[in-house]
Amino acid sequence: MLKGLQEKKNRIVELALVSGNHFVELFTTLVITKLISVYLTKEEYGFYALILSVFTLVSILPFTSLHTAIERYVIEYKSNQTFEKKFSSLISIHFVFFVSYLLILLFVSPYISNDWHNILFLLVVFIIIRIYKTLIICIWNVERKRKIMLLVRLADMLIQVSIIGYFIYRHSLTVDIVLIASITGNTISLLVFIFSYSKLITYQNDIFIIFSSVFSDILKYSLPLIIWGVFIWAQNMMGRWYLDIFLAKSDVANFSVMTSLALIPGATIVALIGQFFAPIAYSKENDNPGYISLMNKKIFIFSILFWLLVIIITCFLKDFLIQIFLDKKYLNVSWSLPVLMIGTAIYSIGQVLIYEIYYYKKPNLLLVSNVLPGIFALVVGFFIIKKYGFAGAVYSNVMSNLISGLITFYTVSRFTRTQKMKLIKK
Repeated sequence: MLKGLQEKKNRIVELALVSGNHFVELFTTLVITKLISVYLTKEEYGFYALILSVFTLVSILPFTSLHTAIERYVIEYKSNQTFEKKFSSLISIHFVFFVSYLLILLFVSPYISNDWHNILFLLVVFIIIRIYKTLIICIWNVERKRKIMLLVRLADMLIQVSIIGYFIYRHSLTVDIVLIASITGNTISLLVFIFSYSKLITYQNDIFIIFSSVFSDILKYSLPLIIWGVFIWAQNMMGRWYLDIFLAKSDVANFSVMTSLALIPGATIVALIGQFFAPIAYSKENDNPGYISLMNKKIFIFSILFWLLVIIITCFLKDFLIQIFLDKKYLNVSWSLPVLMIGTAIYSIGQVLIYEIYYYKKPNLLLVSNVLPGIFALVVGFFIIKKYGFAGAVYSNVMSNLISGLITFYTVSRFTRTQKMKLIKK
């Protein structure tokens, strides 16, 4: 009984720390978005939004996929007691892809426009540091090191806000400064990680054999995710580039801030469930098959109720929310916020239900739900945005999210039924 009470207490403390982590992450995003939406012009913000889309493309191809695989295999390596031996290889995989990107950049840099050429060095450092921060958070999350994650995120927030605040005070905030602030804040994670894991970062005689084994594990798991990565990017980012082609960077800014604001509730829920539920669920499923599908039913009901509340509030308070979190110069597109929320709701509900598929190493089942929305945004979105401009970008985004969410939900439901039948036969 005492053991059960202690376990319940530990779970509550862990949930509080996870919630604290995401409150800090959310607060940081909101504060920085507020500051730069007020003190950068729409044209500057539009350029910054395109920079973020480049970062997102590089992240998706292939690092986000690698992180999903690493999260799964850290648990497996720990269970078979090979984690320490394979740790150096796990954190070295990224170098292979970074070197590939830098080689590509050498060939394409002469053809890059002056606007992009001027921030090229900062952009490269920004991308590398942020991707490594994501890897670090991924490993800490699997190991459930919630306290250190919280402290690092607090330090990151204070540094970024302080740098941006200082240059706002000096009336000299630019996109370059925003990038520098992010690089400086995110570097804290890297330094703390190196210090805390320094004993595991070692060179072994059979390092190349170990690296090949780990690389093979991670790549095999990641491959379907990497293949559809470009389509995920297209689903979420092509609207920005089409608006830049057909309209102006001010329209890119309008679309980016609205989609970012609409994404915050969904991203928060997906991250909370991913960082708190996924590690526990993977462990429980191993001992108690069917645990994840049982929890998915509760998560689904909670998600429906949560999104109904969020959408209703947004419909009535959209102008107020924009003035609080962004700036009054974006009020002319406030109508789009509750519309975008509908698509985001369906998409995020699908995303919080996929962990059973990931646990059983069947990510290929999610191929259609990730590829089809991207094709829609890439092809159909082009014509919709060309004809209807900003409104077309909004409706293209909503429709692609609906396609993704509905297909994901169908795929998860079908997989759960299949797993249930297997358990019954046993």
